[in-house]
Amino acid sequence: MRVALAASMVLLAVGVTVLGDPGPASAQSTGASRIEIVQTTTPSSGPCLPPALALRSSTRSDAETFRLTVTVTAPLCTRVNAVAAIYSMPGNGVAWPQTLVETAPFVLREPGVTEIIFTKTCDPEQFDVITGATPPTIAPWGPWHGPLLFPFDTSTSLQHWGCPPVPPTTTTAPTTTVAPTTTIADPCDDYTPTDLVVSPSTAFAGAVLDVSGSGEPGTMIQVVLRPPSAEAVPGGADFVALSDPTLVGPDGTWATTIVVPTDAVSGTWTVAAQAVGCETESTAEVTINEPGGATTVLGTLDLPEVAGLADEAPLDAEVLGNNELAGPVTGGSGPAGSAAPSGLAFTGTSVHVLVALAVLALAAGTLILLSTRRRV
Repeated sequence: MRVALAASMVLLAVGVTVLGDPGPASAQSTGASRIEIVQTTTPSSGPCLPPALALRSSTRSDAETFRLTVTVTAPLCTRVNAVAAIYSMPGNGVAWPQTLVETAPFVLREPGVTEIIFTKTCDPEQFDVITGATPPTIAPWGPWHGPLLFPFDTSTSLQHWGCPPVPPTTTTAPTTTVAPTTTIADPCDDYTPTDLVVSPSTAFAGAVLDVSGSGEPGTMIQVVLRPPSAEAVPGGADFVALSDPTLVGPDGTWATTIVVPTDAVSGTWTVAAQAVGCETESTAEVTINEPGGATTVLGTLDLPEVAGLADEAPLDAEVLGNNELAGPVTGGSGPAGSAAPSGLAFTGTSVHVLVALAVLALAAGTLILLSTRRRV
């Protein structure tokens, strides 16, 4: 009895421990939260829409905050579980690897406006609003967080490089000398990938394009594909395809691929490359053609004149299986003034001879068949 009682107590303690364990803890801010979520809902009885059609975004950045405003224009058919996250960067122009600092989850379902406000500090950090996992450490060569809430709009994410260092002030009696302040420029300033090459330069819808170029080693490059006109893009975006981020190698080169949509319209498309988190870009053009083949159109078919037939007889296009085939069949010889033959040359074989041979063959076959039946 005592043994059973002791065993039950041990099992009870293990169960309480397992149930009470919340699992891996998310990163918590040290002090006041630097992420603020403000949601305002608007009652609506309209039909639901998928998130890709009902979500809109806008951003605003100043010296103190970065704001992402999400507008839900209609009830969502599926709830969106999003997370606002702050990742710290090494700094001094180096963006990777990044370490999770703070997260703030929120839900989108009803129509309304949600504002996500990130408070900036002097630390170099990246601000993301994502759906999916938030690993404690991310890097292009290692784990990566879930997709952005707006995966085709990199402007909804921001890399803040912190405050520039200010050298101390040196005072010498009786005068005071202030050392000059050196400002480190934002790595995005005037940084555009160069030597952009797209191969092939002419492709069909559904093709894979190879894109390469040059850039600053250690930075991330992303490529977008824009159609000939913005009207061809659903949802108001300005592009239809987005590549995965690619790392610029130590030699200053990078390469990636991007897929042309299968329903792409024919025309001159634009391939644009930019550093992740930056706005300036370099572009190249590619010609996209819709899939299809050439149609062969037959004209007038010239045949040799056959005795007993009219000099010119209309040829029915329906019989030949081509609706675009029409016109008279002109003989190789005919009345004076008729057109000269332009088709296959007549070899001189008489049609009457061919008919006679066919009749003889048919008669011989009939006799053989009758003879075989009599023997049986």
